[in-house]
Amino acid sequence: MRLKSYIDYISESATPKSDVAEFNKSGYDVKHKVIIDINNPDAKYDVYWGRNAKTNDYLTQNFSGKYASGLGGNLPSENDIWMHITSYLNRDNFYKTKSGEIFEGDEPQRRVVGTHLIIKTLGDNPVPENVIIQASDIVRKNSSLEVISGEKRRIVASDLENCDIVFCKKNYVIKEPGSVLGQVKVDHDNARYIQYSKGNINIKN
Repeated sequence: MRLKSYIDYISESATPKSDVAEFNKSGYDVKHKVIIDINNPDAKYDVYWGRNAKTNDYLTQNFSGKYASGLGGNLPSENDIWMHITSYLNRDNFYKTKSGEIFEGDEPQRRVVGTHLIIKTLGDNPVPENVIIQASDIVRKNSSLEVISGEKRRIVASDLENCDIVFCKKNYVIKEPGSVLGQVKVDHDNARYIQYSKGNINIKN
């Protein structure tokens, strides 16, 4: 599937909504939302996220970054932002739910899983932090802490008091040969993090 290129967008009446319809007709499960810069209401950003591993792979590999056009995606820009829930900063493996349930240590075994989200950009301007924070809330609501030993279950990340979201330019995310669907490698030296903790939101380098 090859979606519209940037030149199509500036010369035709294409819309992100038509892209989503094309995605889903081709067997993917993509969601879309427009996020508005609170400091500049005229600046609007198209945000796309996947609902399964197959879709996450396609969005990350073929729909974003400066090489997207050559891979069959659209709107190539090296300023596209990629986002995902992460445990990279949680060295103590500690999680607490809003209802007061605590997970710490190595048991039960658990991991964080969830959507790959892309903030598409049309030009060379960086994405404002308030837009990234708004997008991170979508990631939280579409990600979870998955308990994979003992009583298996999933806890939606937005129901946790603490969770971290990693974000970076998409070109710092790669798909390694042989990796499973939805699995990518992030260059953490070029990434930043949004930390949710007890109602506070902080961006960390």
